[in-house]
Amino acid sequence: MARRGSTRRPAGSEGTVRSQAPGRSRVARRRAALALAALLTLSHAACQTAAPGPLPAPEPPPAPRAEPAPPSRTTRLVSAILADHGARIPAREHGPVAAVLERAERALGLDALLVLAVIQHESRFDPAARSPRGSLGLMQLRPFVAADVATRHGLPWEGERTLLEPAANVQLGTLYLSEMLDLYGDLDVALAAYNLGPTRVRRLLARGQRPRPPYVERVEAKLEALADRYGHHRSPGSPTP
Repeated sequence: MARRGSTRRPAGSEGTVRSQAPGRSRVARRRAALALAALLTLSHAACQTAAPGPLPAPEPPPAPRAEPAPPSRTTRLVSAILADHGARIPAREHGPVAAVLERAERALGLDALLVLAVIQHESRFDPAARSPRGSLGLMQLRPFVAADVATRHGLPWEGERTLLEPAANVQLGTLYLSEMLDLYGDLDVALAAYNLGPTRVRRLLARGQRPRPPYVERVEAKLEALADRYGHHRSPGSPTP
């Protein structure tokens, strides 16, 4: 007969409990070891992380944009004359023509207003003008003369096409006129040579004759009219009325 209040364990239960306790202990120890290993790994990684360096210096503020230089006196003069007289010259060519004349004035000492007077007389500012003798463009250059100038100065040459381009025509024309001035040292004779050709002028001079064809007077009259209208002070190379 069983005693009251006593508790009996089933047979074999004590051995089961004792056999399970060591297994649970091993699992707990393994988990603790894994946790410790993970902690040590994280700690080691933290030690290996490079310390942050100094912050980069701030970028300097952008430099102020330079204002474009105002147009020169020559550019303003040429632009005004082309606006009034150069309706047949495309507007996009006004700037290049003005640039050529400004370079000629600086490098060659050739008055821009003188060149404009030649253009006005030769072609009336028509870049497509053709003469019966084959002269072309604004400054009415003959192709063989222009080709020679282009070759000697290393400039592009595509035949008549070059002479029909306003800026290219004026560049070749100013070089040729400057060469006549250097050759004869006299504006009247240089204009005569530009019109008649240097060979003919040379022959006239050899016979003691000073060439002054009507061409010279007409160009100088246009030069004076342009100077009066646009208030231009002529350079020393320009003629005096």
